[in-house]
Amino acid sequence: RGANNPNWKGGATDRTKIRVGRADWRRLAERIRKRDGHRCRICGWGSLPLPVHHIRPHNGYNDIGRNLITLCTSHHNSFENKPELAHVLEHIVRSDMRVGAEELLEIASRV
Repeated sequence: RGANNPNWKGGATDRTKIRVGRADWRRLAERIRKRDGHRCRICGWGSLPLPVHHIRPHNGYNDIGRNLITLCTSHHNSFENKPELAHVLEHIVRSDMRVGAEELLEIASRV
């Protein structure tokens, strides 16, 4: 985790810290958490507050429900900076699925 992880890119940028601190983002993130039952959509973990993850990387225009998913910290870290797995998360959001790790691997192989 953190700086010891080979994927570490120095932590959240100042721009990200400002964006996630805005009231409109906080409201949207809470709406997504509520939609997702305040649980990780992959494992069902329900500790609050959970991160809201951009399925496709944030570009300034894609803060929309179909591009956002509630994930536990572990799964958020697993999917961060891995756009090749975005289709799996998109499938979960589209189908309103709540899946376990085994099912996730099966979905990844068919989608």
